[in-house]
Amino acid sequence: MRNLILLYHQFMSRIDVFLQKFQESVSFENLIKNRIINYVDDPERIAEYIIINKALSGNGNISYDPTKIPKDELIRNISKYLSQKEKMLICFLAHGFIPDELVVVFNCKHIESIHVMIHRIRKKVCRII
Repeated sequence: MRNLILLYHQFMSRIDVFLQKFQESVSFENLIKNRIINYVDDPERIAEYIIINKALSGNGNISYDPTKIPKDELIRNISKYLSQKEKMLICFLAHGFIPDELVVVFNCKHIESIHVMIHRIRKKVCRII
């Protein structure tokens, strides 16, 4: 937070530069590098995020639920079908980030992009493709 305040002070007269620096500061790469988020590329840990933290829980009527499939199958599907970026998204969700925040962190233009990413991850881990 102090870094963002310092950025604002340094670039308050150049809002375009501040916005660029802000975006760089809150990118998923920097949040992981600065240990704001604990990301481990471990399919078993990510499966626990899905099962225990309900990182992929949906508000709508979804026809597939990753928490309903056996854990060993979930782990296998995570390691086999998910990209690193998709695994990171699950970690951010498990740490309490909401889609509005993830739009900024993952540098998306619209919140729908995050919802689509979550939907595709659900399909991949449930193997409904």
